[in-house]
Amino acid sequence: MGANMHMDDRSTIERALATFVDAFGSLDRARMEASFTDDATVFHPMKGPRQPGFWTDEFDTWRAIRPGPPYVSIDPKDLQIQTLDDVAIVTFHLDTRPGELWRRTLVLAKTTDGWKIAHLHASVMPTGQ
Repeated sequence: MGANMHMDDRSTIERALATFVDAFGSLDRARMEASFTDDATVFHPMKGPRQPGFWTDEFDTWRAIRPGPPYVSIDPKDLQIQTLDDVAIVTFHLDTRPGELWRRTLVLAKTTDGWKIAHLHASVMPTGQ
């Protein structure tokens, strides 16, 4: 935990992350969009820059072919949270497929509506296993 992080900040950041993860797992577009700032950016291996409705096509496809909810299982591993005043950097990985490391980095901004994702970077890297 960073020297500037209060326990209540960590708790509210963890709740914001849990809300995002739950909304993603449920493919709840409205709650997903509410997790982001209006000017957020997303780097994702399957799509380009974030735009309103960024996940609409993917969510519709996943909802049609997957049992659920939840439709997507997200279990963050090695969660790290670092704060810098009104900014938090959250990193974790997902054990989604053997032989791949799915890394996630979220930059959250403390807003009047709580912690919101200002940037999400998603990457997939082969592990050679």
